[in-house]
This record gives sequence, C-alpha cells and structure tokens, in this order.
Amino acid sequence: MNTESSVPLDIQQAFCPDTILKSPSLNFLENNKKASIKPIKMIEEQLYFLEKLKTLNSCVNDLLQKSQKKFKAKSEQLQDSKRVNLEINKRNALSAERDAMVKDLCDKLCDYKCKNSQIIASNQALNAKIEATIKINNELLAQKQIMLNEKAHKEDTLNKLEEENNITIIKLEDCNEKTEIHKTIIESHTSALNAYQKKRVEAYTEIKKLNNYLQELKGNIRVFCRIRPKLPADKNDIAKIDISERTITVYKGVKPSKFSFDRVFGPNDTIYEIFEEISQLVQNALDGYKVCIFAYGQTGSGKTYTMEGPSEEIKDRNSTGLIQKSVELMFTTTEKLKQIGWEYKFYASTIEIYNEQVRDLQNNRNVISTNSTAAINPTKIEISSYKDLIPILSKARKERAIAETECNINSSRSHFIFQLNIYGEKGDDMNEGILNLIDLAGSERIKVSKVEGDRLEEAKAINKSLSSLGDVIHALVKKDKHIPFRNSRLTLVLKHCLGGDGKTLMFVNISPFACNFKETVNSLVFAQKVNSCILN
Repeated sequence: MNTESSVPLDIQQAFCPDTILKSPSLNFLENNKKASIKPIKMIEEQLYFLEKLKTLNSCVNDLLQKSQKKFKAKSEQLQDSKRVNLEINKRNALSAERDAMVKDLCDKLCDYKCKNSQIIASNQALNAKIEATIKINNELLAQKQIMLNEKAHKEDTLNKLEEENNITIIKLEDCNEKTEIHKTIIESHTSALNAYQKKRVEAYTEIKKLNNYLQELKGNIRVFCRIRPKLPADKNDIAKIDISERTITVYKGVKPSKFSFDRVFGPNDTIYEIFEEISQLVQNALDGYKVCIFAYGQTGSGKTYTMEGPSEEIKDRNSTGLIQKSVELMFTTTEKLKQIGWEYKFYASTIEIYNEQVRDLQNNRNVISTNSTAAINPTKIEISSYKDLIPILSKARKERAIAETECNINSSRSHFIFQLNIYGEKGDDMNEGILNLIDLAGSERIKVSKVEGDRLEEAKAINKSLSSLGDVIHALVKKDKHIPFRNSRLTLVLKHCLGGDGKTLMFVNISPFACNFKETVNSLVFAQKVNSCILN
C-alpha cells in the first residue's frame, strides 16, 4: 500500500521541502534574525503558521503512526515472505536434491538394467558353453570308451603281431641269406648286362660300318626305276613294257629298247616295298652321312606322289610318300638308340629352285641366294615327332611354284628339296648327317609341252639344271678331277651332299602310256647315263 496517497495534498505541499524553504514565514524568520522589530501582522502570520504547522504536525504524527503500523505490518509480511521464500528455497533445494537423487537413481537403475542384461546374456552364453562342454564331455567319454575298446583290440593285435613278427624275423633271416645269394646273382647279371650293352654299342658301330660298306658295294650313286600305275581317270592306251627286278624293256614297233638299273618297280609295287629297299640308305643319314634321293621324270609321271604321297592333305599314314616314311623311320630308330645312350635332334627345311633362284618355302618364298658363291641358309625348324612334319610339308606345298602345261595341268615349275639335318650325340661321340629328298621339276621337251613366255623360260631353266645334274653325277661316277657343280643352282646347293662320302639315289619315274613313249625313253636314257650301265 502507498502511504503518500492517504495524506492530503495541501499537507503534502506544505511539508514539501521546497515549499518550506520558499515560504514567507521562513523568510520572515530569517529576516527576523536580522531585525529586532517586526510588524504584528507578521507575528500573527507566524502564529497562524504555527497553528497550521501544529495541525500539520499532528496530521504528520497520525500519518507517521499509521505508516509505522503499516510499516510494521509490512515488515511482518516481509518477514513472513522471507520465511516463506526461505522455506521455498529450502524446498526448491530439497526438490533439486531430490531430482538429482532421482536422476542418479534412474541412471544407476539403467546401469543396473544394462548390467543385468549383460549378466543374463553372459549367463545364457555360459549355459550354452556348459551344455556344449557337457556334450563334448559326453562325446569324449564315448570316445574314451571307444579308445579303450580299441586299445584292448590293439593290445590283442599287438600280441598277435609280436608272434607274427617273431615268425617274420625267422623268415627274414632266411630271406637275408637268399638275398645275399640273389645279390651275387644280380651282380653277375649286371656285369653281363654291361658287357651286353658294350657289345650292343660295338654291334651298332659295326652295323653302321657294314651298312655303309653295303651301300658302297651297291654303289654310292644308284638309280631305281618306277612305273606309274594307271589311275581310274586315265583314258590313254598302255604302252608295252616288260620288267624284271633290274631291267625294263619298252616297245615301239619291232625294235625294243632295254635299260638296266639297280632296281625296277612295276605299277603294282607299293610304297612300302619301295621304302623297304631304300630304308638302309635313309639309315646312313642317321649314321652321320649325307644322303640324296631324287625323283626324276616327265611331268605327271608320279614324282611328287613318290616323294610326298597324294596332293590333298594326308590323314592316313599308309598313303604317305618317301619323305614322311623316312622321317617316321628316323624317330622309330632313335627311340631304340636312346637305350644305348644316343640322343638326337632333327631340323627340317624346305626350299625350291625356280629359274635359278633359291627360295625358302618356310619364309614366304624369300630368295635366299642368287649368287653362285653365297652360302645357302634356309629356315630350319626343329621337329621332335612325326606330327611336327605335317604343317611343314603343307606350307611348302602351298608356296611351291606350279603352272599348267600341255602335259600336266598342275606341273611343278621348280625343284623341291626337303632337307633334314640330323645331330646325334653320345658322350664325346657325335653324328651329323643330312637327308635330302628331292622332287625335281618335270623333264619334258619344249615342243611337246608347247609352252610360251614365262613358261618357256621356266622350261629352259629346268632342262638346263637337269642336264647339269646328269653331268655332275656322271663326273662323280667317272671320278673326274673337276666336278661341274657351278653349272646350275641345283647342283651347287647339293654340292656337299653329292661329293665326298655322300650317297645318292635317283628314282626315274616313267609314264605307262603309249602317248608318252618318247618322253619315257628320254627319261630312261638320262637315268641310264647317270647309272653308267647300258645294255643293248
């Protein structure tokens, strides 16, 4: 409650400090201090003022008493409020303390719940482990029982084994005595085997010498003749031809022409029979000699068939030619030679001589020599089995130069040389041999083949090289001091194989048809010149 609102306004103004200080009475009193005599009016005014002041003082006292009472009441209320506030503060403090305790208890309760959950989970895990342990324990007990049973069984078995062992020891002692006897026998057999191996090596060496001697007796230069069989598609008449093992007689009119060679094969003789005849010569290459086998004759007389077999891809080994059978013999023989310590490596190369150019058929017909003094170094491919030979021959066939002539629609226009380099090794002993299997280009008279242009130049080059080959072989047979190897690229390439201790075999292939009589006679005359053996 506001105390000022219960005091009259005039009293408030009268007792206002500014009013008191500015009142005339105070001024009078002040002036009265300076003067001793004042007017009565002024005294009356002062008395009046004093009365008012007294009244005012009484009012003030009443107001003061009321104010004191109110103040006292207010003070008591204030004290009560303070006590209430104090009580409230205490209660708030207690409430806060209680809330803190409640929160703490809640936190602890949560912790206890969490720990309780963990304990429950732990108990569950422990229970699971206990159950697993019980299960394992039961299994172990079962296994223990099994092991005890096995132990008892093994003890029984061990006892039996000990009995058997004692028996075995007795037998072993007996076996040891027999082993000593067998050891003595084995040592004796080993000594005999070593002696046999030594004799086998000596025998192989002797066989090599005898085989070479046999080939020399037969002649280092030999000529075989083969008559091509008639094929179902052939329509020409067969010429009259008589043959024996070493002679062939061809007839035209009343006068026969007779020729003699080292061997003559008729149209019914198989490639097996032919290869059987030359297999020892092929063996010479494995023994470290240089061997050349030629197929000579007019185009279409069966030269390529003799050397390679059919023109199509060969899938049946029975249809293969001399090249394939020679390589097959090499691998068959070297497998046997491995037993006495020989190891062999084979490297194959294929070249053709076309218009006096030497071409590498395994390197895209790359010309490797046109100079008579240049070394011939064709691509050499190592072969370790018969299968490795097939793609080499297939590529060579595709690359070889052929063309159509009057005598043959697929006439070979080049000399084809398959060369097999052979390297054998046994300790310090080494063999280096070369096997050349050569399919010569078709020999035919230019008038008969009716070739022109490039074919004419090819024919001239072929006939020149074949004539040079005949001259070289004839000079070798006569043992001339000068051998004309440089007269053609063919003889130059084969120089190292034809001369020295080289061995040469020529197949003269002839046609069985009467229409080819002149070419047949020309081929036989050429072959007989090489063989240096003419019978009239």
